[in-house]
Amino acid sequence: MMDILIEPTWPNMSSFLKNKRERLSYINPDIRFVAPRSTCELLEIIITEKHMFLLMVNYADSMYKNGGWVQIYPEIFVRESFTENKWPLKRAMGIPVHPDKYEYTAEGQCIEFTLVFDRLPNEVTSFDLIEREPSDDSFFNFYGIKFNSNEQNYFE
Repeated sequence: MMDILIEPTWPNMSSFLKNKRERLSYINPDIRFVAPRSTCELLEIIITEKHMFLLMVNYADSMYKNGGWVQIYPEIFVRESFTENKWPLKRAMGIPVHPDKYEYTAEGQCIEFTLVFDRLPNEVTSFDLIEREPSDDSFFNFYGIKFNSNEQNYFE
C-alpha cells in the first residue's frame, strides 16, 4: 500500500499551486449523484500539471446532538466514470484519516479539507470519488463528477 501524507491542519498549498498560470479550476462542479443524506460537498476541483486537488467541506450532522464526527478511509480513490481505471489518494489535508476522527462539538460546525490525487488523463471527462463501496450515507461517495463550464483556465 502506498504511503499517504496526512496533514492534520489546513495547509498552505503554495508548494502545489505555484501561480495561477499553472492550473485549471472548476468551481461547484456538476455531480450526477451524491447520497441524499450526505453532509459533504465538493466545492472545487483544481488541476495542476501533476495533481488534482478536491477542495471539500463536511458539515456536522444535525442528526447528532453535538454534530457527530468525521474521518475518511485511506483507501479512498477516484475512478474514471463507467470504468475500472482508479487513482489512489496521495495526500489528505485538513481531515483525519481512519482510525483517527474529528469530533464536532456543536451543530452547524464544518471543516474544510483537501484530497490530492494524481492528475487524471486529459481525455477523462467524468469521474467518481469513492471512499467505500457498497456505500451507505456515511461514506464520501460522489458519482459522475464532471469538469464543467465553471472552468477558470490558468494554463497559458
